[in-house]
Amino acid sequence: MNLNLENVSYDGRWFEFDDVRLKIRPYPASKMSFMIKDGNAIIAGEYGLEKFMYCLMAWEWLDAEKKAAELTKEVKQKIYDFRLGKATIDGEEISLSDFVTNKADELFIEASANQKN
Repeated sequence: MNLNLENVSYDGRWFEFDDVRLKIRPYPASKMSFMIKDGNAIIAGEYGLEKFMYCLMAWEWLDAEKKAAELTKEVKQKIYDFRLGKATIDGEEISLSDFVTNKADELFIEASANQKN
């Protein structure tokens, strides 16, 4: 059995999203009310919100007044509910919330794949 705990982390990783840096962590299996198979999952809105809230750990972004914007629970809720924050990544427009959950899934799959024999 290959069990390398050093390759698994809840700490998260920084990603670039347009002019914002986002710290995103994987969504662990212990929190899932669904399972990911082949990188795909179908989840209800409330679980999607919970996942987004958990996975988006921090950001580095300046608001319109060039002040550091605080990332609160309320801000995350509005971003998720109204799919705010769009950017073009690899030629496709994607919302900030979809970007975060996609990256969280990638981190989960990456950590799981590192455990295979």
